[in-house]
Amino acid sequence: MNRMFDKIQSVFRLGVFHVLGATAINKIVSFVTNIFLVRILSKSDYGVFSSSFNVFLIAILFNGLGIGSSILYYASEKEKEEERRTVYSFAVKYGMVVNLLICVGIAIYGLFFNVGIEETRQYILGLAFLPVFYFLFDYFAHVLRTRKENKKFSLLLNINTFSYCVLAVIGSWRWGIWGTIIGRYLSYVISLIVGYAYAKEYISLSVKHKVEKAKRKQIVSYAIHSGVVAALNQILYRIDITIITMLIADSVILANYKVGAVVPENMVFIPSSISIVIVPLFVEHNQDYRWVYNKAKTLFKTMAVVCGCVSLSMFIFAKPIVCILWGKQYLDSVPFFRVLSLSFFFLGTFRSTSTNILQAIGKVRYNLYVSTIAGVSNVALDIVMIMQFGVIGAAYATLLVTILASCLSFPYLIAQLKKQKKRMMTCNDSLAMEENNT
Repeated sequence: MNRMFDKIQSVFRLGVFHVLGATAINKIVSFVTNIFLVRILSKSDYGVFSSSFNVFLIAILFNGLGIGSSILYYASEKEKEEERRTVYSFAVKYGMVVNLLICVGIAIYGLFFNVGIEETRQYILGLAFLPVFYFLFDYFAHVLRTRKENKKFSLLLNINTFSYCVLAVIGSWRWGIWGTIIGRYLSYVISLIVGYAYAKEYISLSVKHKVEKAKRKQIVSYAIHSGVVAALNQILYRIDITIITMLIADSVILANYKVGAVVPENMVFIPSSISIVIVPLFVEHNQDYRWVYNKAKTLFKTMAVVCGCVSLSMFIFAKPIVCILWGKQYLDSVPFFRVLSLSFFFLGTFRSTSTNILQAIGKVRYNLYVSTIAGVSNVALDIVMIMQFGVIGAAYATLLVTILASCLSFPYLIAQLKKQKKRMMTCNDSLAMEENNT
């Protein structure tokens, strides 16, 4: 009993419950915000807003080109204080340049490319500057994570979400889609003020020493690999919206699909919350494969039970959930909801967990291979299956690609950990024999 209590205390000290609680609150408030927006905006306007905002969501998948992952990896507790500060300084400059380019890319897309629903063009341009605000918020969050300031990190997340909820709802009620976008900008301004106050003692643009050229290459390489992997992993739900917009260009059908994807997509907060806490720990122990193997085994079993229960509940209660939250006018969303609920199980249990652990032990290149295969397969399957089965084909494509990526990641991770664990045991046995002989 005492041992169990000690474990709970150690988990609490790490801030796991703060992160889980904050992320849960974050998602609940996001749900509430979405419900208000759906009920305030007309079905057509909600479809237009979803299409416009989806362009930003896809672009921001390449936020800082993965520099946040490098901050976690190269500014962990095992690094010296001065080295950590040089990483922070380099990361913010690198990330700002990347996200300014993303801003330009969004603007060019909104001005010159086929956006499917013509009405979305003005709103895409209105969102073009948001990536800069998003990066700075994400940067402060990653700095706090490397310092294990999980309480402050959690509070920062909730400030951002609550402020967006209030400002977006008021804005949409008063000014429609434009009010929603303005609310998003203002929520980031508030969050940046708080984020800077929390992280300012750890960061400085002017440091005594700069990151050495060789290490700079390592940081950028790790960032690019991790960034592309993260983007391709998260693109499953978002690319569907874009392809539906291009192939069907109907804001009402788009609104139905978006509503069907909201709950399964937001349930990803469960594996995401776990990864926020466990990734820095796995990074610190990434050379101790016995530790990694044992903790990974426990983690997969836990995720299978949790995600299995959540997925089954969503599938069974899809219809009443849609009716209660969004109204009977969105009952056409139920089939999408159910298929994506099944996809969540494989994503949360195998795909997301495997990717995070592989990243922590430095296998980012293999993650990139798998994510590239998954990304290309997702686009191809979306096009083929939407043309064959209609909009439900996009949900089928997401499910199939998630299973494919899980089958590529999970067995590889287990094989790598077993191989390294066996190698460590062999080395230890050899050392023990040498000591006995001497």
